[in-house]
Amino acid sequence: MIQGMQGLLDSMEALPYSLQKNLIVRELRKGGQVIADEAARIAPRDDNDDDGFHMADSMMVVVSDQTFEGAVAKIGPSRKGYYGIFTEIGTIYVAGKHWLRRAFDSRIEEVTRTIGEGLGRAIEKEMKRL
Repeated sequence: MIQGMQGLLDSMEALPYSLQKNLIVRELRKGGQVIADEAARIAPRDDNDDDGFHMADSMMVVVSDQTFEGAVAKIGPSRKGYYGIFTEIGTIYVAGKHWLRRAFDSRIEEVTRTIGEGLGRAIEKEMKRL
């Protein structure tokens, strides 16, 4: 079993770069989904909306900026839920509700654990194949 972050990083370096990248992207998506699910749960809802669409229904996780050093998970509403920025940070007329930030803050430890454990399992599985 891989112990600690340094052990995880050392083990990761033994894998081919393309495999490292795939593992990181997969686990970032899983971790990001934890935050997206929480954000969807606490996002403001407009029950008077005629089309029945709620910003919470458009939460997504996109992994981008993949480099040798890592990748970035972007979490938030899709283009259809563009107005989420206004409910998150506010406007000159309305204070922000910071629902996405609260989702991040309340789940980041779970996300870190999810990603670390997932990478550990995936690395061990791949090391057995080598």
